[in-house]
Amino acid sequence: MTVRKASEYTKITISVRNDVAARARRRIKELGTNQSAWFNSVAEKELDASQSSADYIARIDATVGAGGDDTIEFAREAARRTLAHGDDTEW
Repeated sequence: MTVRKASEYTKITISVRNDVAARARRRIKELGTNQSAWFNSVAEKELDASQSSADYIARIDATVGAGGDDTIEFAREAARRTLAHGDDTEW
């Protein structure tokens, strides 16, 4: 376990719907962690996923753009739909 200094953290206040808060509390209890650690973990995962999505689209744009054909918008839309629906997209 890594011990971090208090100066490495920023306190924030957020509002969460009651039903979401109840579900989060149950999950936090199941994991045996605390709210700060859990919300920090969830935020990191979301930020990492969002960056991965942006990188993925940028790579597709670069690849299609290098081809010089008129399929750029098709590829962009396919990438967006794939990312929006995950791996369950039926082709």
